[in-house]
Amino acid sequence: MRFRGRVRVHSDFVNFFHLREHPEKAVEMQLQYIQGFFAKGAAKDLEVFLIGNRDNNIEILSVNDTTYGKSVLIDQQPDNLALYPPSFHRSREVAESDAAITIEYVAEPKIVACQSANITIALPYDPYLAFWLVPEKARAEVQFGSVKRRTNPCADPEMAELVFPTMYWYVWQPFAEGNDSGHDSFDCKKILLSGKDYLLTSADFIAESESHTEVDFKFLQDKPELRVDVIFGLLSQAANRKSLDDAILEFNKYGDILKSADALEHRQLTPSEMVTRDQAVWAFLYFTSYLQSFVRLETPTIEDAGTHLLIHNKGILKRSGKKIELTTYFGPTDEPQGKAQHWAFLKNAVEESPIVFYIGHSGMGLNLDFEIMRTKLGLSPIQLKNIFARQPYQLFGVLSCYANFYDNGEYLKLRSQTNVTSDLMLSVQGRYPFLVPLSLLRFLDLSFSGKKTSLEKALLFGFKPEEKMIFERKTGV
Repeated sequence: MRFRGRVRVHSDFVNFFHLREHPEKAVEMQLQYIQGFFAKGAAKDLEVFLIGNRDNNIEILSVNDTTYGKSVLIDQQPDNLALYPPSFHRSREVAESDAAITIEYVAEPKIVACQSANITIALPYDPYLAFWLVPEKARAEVQFGSVKRRTNPCADPEMAELVFPTMYWYVWQPFAEGNDSGHDSFDCKKILLSGKDYLLTSADFIAESESHTEVDFKFLQDKPELRVDVIFGLLSQAANRKSLDDAILEFNKYGDILKSADALEHRQLTPSEMVTRDQAVWAFLYFTSYLQSFVRLETPTIEDAGTHLLIHNKGILKRSGKKIELTTYFGPTDEPQGKAQHWAFLKNAVEESPIVFYIGHSGMGLNLDFEIMRTKLGLSPIQLKNIFARQPYQLFGVLSCYANFYDNGEYLKLRSQTNVTSDLMLSVQGRYPFLVPLSLLRFLDLSFSGKKTSLEKALLFGFKPEEKMIFERKTGV
């Protein structure tokens, strides 16, 4: 997708972020809103997905002085002060006559379209202060799940849970209308004005032809034992050591039930269980339950590492007779909260396993940031390169909310430095991500013959997950 755009930024941001010298920084901020617009807004039913954090091929056409052009009251202290100049660390009013700059540009972000369409895209002129373009008097009581909050209604209702203005790009929906939880009506087309608060641009999307991505399983076929490493991240924001203790109790308690795929499938969770136990516990129990439908598993062993659990499973694929070793990390993975403990496991998985899956929160892309992994583990750039070069073939699946938003191309870049083949799977949306590795493994069991087949077809076997996936293959030099 290639289009022409415009950004308007207050002079305090210009000086703080040196935007005259680096105007592309403001453009990158604005382009984030495309992601929320596609996923949450007017284009959500067209199956058009942005691959975020890649090279957007930005060409700056001009940078000109202007005035801000609108009075805006900043009535809520920003949540991430690093994203705002000191003059915006408190409540203040932006005057229409305040100094500003406009940046004209052309950009070409990477898009995957599942159907052809001409789509009108709305982007806020000011990506930094967009949340406050909706004044207090126009805000509404918004409900998302059990959370109710008075907030900006020109967004997906998830804004009630996200709270923070810096997350507005994620739920940007400037055409929203309806009734809030108090039954008062709102119409964002009257609150936010085209040409004043946001720009409208259009782009043609040409549907991708049916993919014929071929996956060569010869590397897996030749291995006497198939190794699979899976990371299950705790999902609760309040996850702690008690979450792991609860998990150990549940894993042991349902050891016998895991022998029956049906028993656990039909067990209903009570509301109290959903509150007191992390949903990742149940996801892992379901995962193991279904796994036994096509794998003869030995009794799993649980290794308590203090900050996380390691569950070791060994068995034999029933159809092909191939041995399988499946190791699961179960614990915290949220780097933004400072709780992540999965970096050493991730490093070993990428180095030693041909199949790696991550199931957990995206953490705004930080939970799988390999530069963070390198720093945390004290690795040199050469060591990191060697780690990613170990496996001649690797399938790496990222199964988290809107994983396509946060992929920065780092995994494929690191893998492509040597002559290896990689398949990257990014989850776009869905409810049961743990079914993806199950479907793939069952497919492998049925088709270990060395032949080539499409990766897409692999996910149609077995459990038919509801996940929408983006696949990308790359072979290094």
